[in-house]
Amino acid sequence: MSKTFKQNNYGSVHGISMAVSGCGPCASASVIYNIDESTDPVKVANWLYEHDHFYTSGTTRAGITDVFQKHGFEVIGYYKPEHSGGTVWQQAINKMKSLTGDWWAIFLVVGTKNGGKDNFWTSGGHYLSVTDLKNGKLYVRDSGVRNNTGYFDPEKLRYDTNVIWIVRRKDNTALYLGVFPTLSSKGYLKKGDTGEQVKWLQLFLQWYGVYNGNVDGSFGPNTEAAVIAYQKAEVLSKDGCFGPKCLARAKRVKK
Repeated sequence: MSKTFKQNNYGSVHGISMAVSGCGPCASASVIYNIDESTDPVKVANWLYEHDHFYTSGTTRAGITDVFQKHGFEVIGYYKPEHSGGTVWQQAINKMKSLTGDWWAIFLVVGTKNGGKDNFWTSGGHYLSVTDLKNGKLYVRDSGVRNNTGYFDPEKLRYDTNVIWIVRRKDNTALYLGVFPTLSSKGYLKKGDTGEQVKWLQLFLQWYGVYNGNVDGSFGPNTEAAVIAYQKAEVLSKDGCFGPKCLARAKRVKK
């Protein structure tokens, strides 16, 4: 669940006033909070500062991308309408409407002195988080003193938005990308076998997380125990032999 953080609740980070320049860390933290409730704007600001993304002028655009990637998110949409309200803006809104599952967004908005339509959100530059889309309206979380938090028609943001990041939690599951062993003429690998194919098997078992022995091409007791652990985890016959069913499952398994 997202959380609205207020800039005025925090002091300074490395001499930089959060009340003045902390909208980036606050907006980012409100999204990161969904998967890490220990986060807060000060932690985010410290990380941004240590990676040259947080200054008295605020948070860099690259910093928004980097801090989300660091916390296990992926940017699935990056749009720069630059307060024109045109095609790029509409593409971003359409993208949000098309998404299923959890997703969040960060909007960099500007006031009139930077090309925006009005000063509803800010008179300068300001980061907002968007954490819901319901009945065509965006739920905006505003960390600033204007406290414009709530559901708004996207049109309220159209001509003030410079950049939009759409993020979701990264899917860390992945198929094994290494080389799979070729089974011997007998149709399986077992204790006592040696050679390159056993090495490929050991590397797979190592990736799977059940083998931490030497990758030496020798199918010994440790490799046999790892195969049995793999078979148990994948609900296969626990005979310690790596055969066709084990290989077929290995080509589909994710972790």
